[in-house]
Amino acid sequence: MASLLFLMFFVTMALALMNKEKLSFIAFGLSIAASLFWFHHHATSTLNIQL
Repeated sequence: MASLLFLMFFVTMALALMNKEKLSFIAFGLSIAASLFWFHHHATSTLNIQL
């Protein structure tokens, strides 16, 4: 999943470099939403650690 986030941000930067302003803003929003979802998943999951 982490590599997908990097790919999404790479596509966003590529769109911005190609002057596709509207598409780059949409891709950036989707990338941020996916990042927040992934952060929430990791921040709320329990760790099964036995000491």
